[in-house]
Amino acid sequence: MQETFQEFLNDYGSTTYRFKKISKNYEIKVLFSGIENKIFQRIVSIFLNNAPVIVAISETDTNNSVFMKILKDAANNSIGEKLFNPDSGIKRVNMQIKAILPQQISNAIIYENIIKLGYGFQQKELYIRESQFIFNNEQMHLTEYVLPSLVNLLK
Repeated sequence: MQETFQEFLNDYGSTTYRFKKISKNYEIKVLFSGIENKIFQRIVSIFLNNAPVIVAISETDTNNSVFMKILKDAANNSIGEKLFNPDSGIKRVNMQIKAILPQQISNAIIYENIIKLGYGFQQKELYIRESQFIFNNEQMHLTEYVLPSLVNLLK
């Protein structure tokens, strides 16, 4: 049985795993990967069946060696396989979900990408899912902007 959109949003598990169950046509495009003010950022668009479904930003302090390695080594690959590896010791915590309008997105790279994907001028809400990943004293912040096209895939 296919999961619903609400089940997807509320699941603390691996987005990568879920997407690969939905479709073998899974692609990640890196929009930005680099350091801003001692924070390493990786911004990606995720596509299923050639449709954009999520734009995500992963951020960690440059002193967090475990998360720096995961993000820097990722290239066009998913970080989910490393984050959710049972032997990694990494945990996802403090997941929060809220609805926003595209105009409320403050990150210019994410906002411009969402406009290019055709969602910028709609008055339709997007869901964002924010969470922390922790390993010992290190942490990484993940914000996933869930696009309306994912709702259609999970019907």
